Amino acid sequence: MKKRLIIVSIVILLIVGVLVLILLNNKNKGNDNKSTKNTTSTNTVEVDNSDYNYDFSNYEEINVNLDELSSDYKITDAAIYHFTGKTNYSIEVDSDTYIKIILDNASINSTKSSINVVNSKGVYIELVGDNTLSDSTNNTDDTDAVIYSSDDLIIEGSGTLSISANYKDAIASKDDLVIKSGTYKISATDDGIRGKDLVLIMDGSFDITSNGDAIKSTNDTETDKGNIKISGGEYVIKTTNGDGISSINSIEITDGKFNITAGTESSNTDASMKGIKAENNITIKSITLDVNAKDDGIHTNSDITIDGGTYNINTDDDGIHADGKLEINDGTISINSAEGLEATYVKINGGDITINASDDGINATNKSTNYDVILEINGGSVTITVGAGDTDALDSNGNLYINGGKLNITANSPFDYDGEAKYTGGEMIVNGSVTTTITNQMMGGGGMPQDNMQMPGGDMRRR
Repeated sequence: MKKRLIIVSIVILLIVGVLVLILLNNKNKGNDNKSTKNTTSTNTVEVDNSDYNYDFSNYEEINVNLDELSSDYKITDAAIYHFTGKTNYSIEVDSDTYIKIILDNASINSTKSSINVVNSKGVYIELVGDNTLSDSTNNTDDTDAVIYSSDDLIIEGSGTLSISANYKDAIASKDDLVIKSGTYKISATDDGIRGKDLVLIMDGSFDITSNGDAIKSTNDTETDKGNIKISGGEYVIKTTNGDGISSINSIEITDGKFNITAGTESSNTDASMKGIKAENNITIKSITLDVNAKDDGIHTNSDITIDGGTYNINTDDDGIHADGKLEINDGTISINSAEGLEATYVKINGGDITINASDDGINATNKSTNYDVILEINGGSVTITVGAGDTDALDSNGNLYINGGKLNITANSPFDYDGEAKYTGGEMIVNGSVTTTITNQMMGGGGMPQDNMQMPGGDMRRR
């Protein structure tokens, strides 16, 4: 009798153990929508604005009438240089200290760079009134910009600066390029505004037409440099064969109004013609963005985070593309494109998103080894209309999770996934009908025919 009781007890313990393992397994599977790989990244561009607030109150001010120049004007001593008038000569800075230049209704039309900073600790340019600078198609300096600096360049003021860059770039710095304020009208044969280590724009009004990139950073040898940070301003940007805003590293934009046209009437299929592009992370907050681009509207080889703002994106390729993770937390986003959203890991937590796509609406595909391939919707309102043919509203080459929010789909193929699909909450409307079922088109293959089964806890799981 004792032996029988022992055997029964052992069987009961085994059954309880199996049930516990099943429950734990189900619980763990309910969290599979979180990538098992690295999902952390630095999304901010660290800048200390106090680095660009040098005090010139003890400097002597020297007034220079450009009409009276008979040769190039060379600056070597520490002072504030106040320029007025008109000249065909240039201004050259070669100093071991900080220099301030005031352009006060000044006009410089030189065969060289209008302002060439050969050496300094940093040059500040203050804009007063209306100022005009230009170079020739054959710039005789060993530079490639109308305003060129080998060191930090800081521009500010209440005035206007009009630049015609007939040789290459309009404004370029081999160090940090900082614009605090001012009104800028730029026409450039190549790039409009270029900073090697950093482009920092705090405010201002910008009208930039360029054949190359409009705003650009280029330092690809130091991991903490080559960034762009914009915290305000109004921008009208048109590029023929370039990107609107292009960073070799990361981009952070926290405020501002942007109207970007990238690739106007261009037939150069080799050129990058994106609205906003970065090699690394892009973080965008409360901005207004209108993009018309031959290429992607917003593109990175790493991660994108969007935390609010209003976006109208019209492109011939992807609306928003991240090789790594694309996370949308808030914002009103309207996209007309080939594909709407694309990344290895697409995560939508909030916002009001409308996508009209000739190809897939949202596509999670393997572009990066940093993340599992996941398409995850946790909140917000997402409306997707896709064209006829081999197109999908939600297409995941991995897993598909719908946990909340409102999803309204008009498509022949609403869902296509190669891994597992789970529905745990939210409202789904497919072609006018409310549903709680994630069907599978499986045009991409890679999976067994689906039989969706309601699991404990509300999971939709493949068998």
